[in-house]
Amino acid sequence: MTRKLQDRFLKIGKGEKDAPVALDLFLATVSLLYIAIVKVRQLIYDKIIKKKHLSAAVISVGNITVGGTGKTPFVIMLAKYLKNRKKKVAILSRGYKRKKSPGRGEGIEKGISVVSTGKDVLLTPEEAGDEPYMMARYLSNVPVMVGRDRIKSGQYAVANFNSEVLILDDAFSYYPLYRNLEIVLVDTTCPFGNHHCLPRGIMREPMSSLKRADVIALTKANLVSPEEVDLIINNLKKYNPYATILKCVHKPIDLINLATGETMPLSFLRHKEIAALSSIGSPESFEKTLEEIGAKVVKSIRYPDHHYYTRDNFIHILEEAEYSFIVTTEKDTTRFKKEFWNLEKIARINFFSLRIEMVIIKGEAEWLKKLKQLVI
Repeated sequence: MTRKLQDRFLKIGKGEKDAPVALDLFLATVSLLYIAIVKVRQLIYDKIIKKKHLSAAVISVGNITVGGTGKTPFVIMLAKYLKNRKKKVAILSRGYKRKKSPGRGEGIEKGISVVSTGKDVLLTPEEAGDEPYMMARYLSNVPVMVGRDRIKSGQYAVANFNSEVLILDDAFSYYPLYRNLEIVLVDTTCPFGNHHCLPRGIMREPMSSLKRADVIALTKANLVSPEEVDLIINNLKKYNPYATILKCVHKPIDLINLATGETMPLSFLRHKEIAALSSIGSPESFEKTLEEIGAKVVKSIRYPDHHYYTRDNFIHILEEAEYSFIVTTEKDTTRFKKEFWNLEKIARINFFSLRIEMVIIKGEAEWLKKLKQLVI
């Protein structure tokens, strides 16, 4: 699918654009079929197949929509919290869009790849997937594994790393494994799109599935008005009045000069005209964050989510932003190749990544209480 076509379907799914009548009818029909399949799968695991229990506590962090909600920084925040309380934590990810790596980092069971032992990172971003690699790079003493079968990955983590708590990354719709705590992230800048399920909308499951959540984290809560946040909360409570609701923000920390490794304060970008480069699920939020810290985004360079940059891409990026400042995300930097920095034009560009962390600004006390009751 071309980038223009992807963008068109995404805008339709987010409710930013109306589909032609014939296309909307087709998408609605396919969406009904999709919902039927989702509900049958749910019924099977609710009534027929017993979910697998592991000897470690299991926490799932996921979305009910496609696109970026902030799972990676949330998982990093959660893993750090548990690790600081002396818990042996491991992260289990599917490794979305990773390239297979036979023989490298393989676990005992086929299909399990160890991205990090907690001490050593064993795989490249292409082999691990950008998000698992990023988590492995930023978390010490927290093993990270990728594989479709989270049960096998979890068993491997318990057997080989003595893991006491397993964090399932992007696992809201992974039904086979029982979890002690279900966390769902909702992006306040685009919470449910047009409220339709795939492919007519951006919903992975119907809104009724939110009843499974123990915790609902509203991310990027600082990028919309308090009134909009309240409307989202009221909507959520119709489907799940019992879940703990958190308000979270992506807090900018500092800037990293990608050519030199130098750390710069956020104030460095104030009043500067910049090009924002990203290939993430929600580029608008990233660009809005840059504006919040005082930068002037004069050019937006966007690629599809999880895009692996080529040399030609990089040359185009440098041409688009020549003699200016480029700022990108940490996740994007995992998909840059070292050879890119040898390009002649790179010397004339100020190229930075924005470091952020997830911070809970409301609901933390209730969240920690629930976390201690169910997990610790």
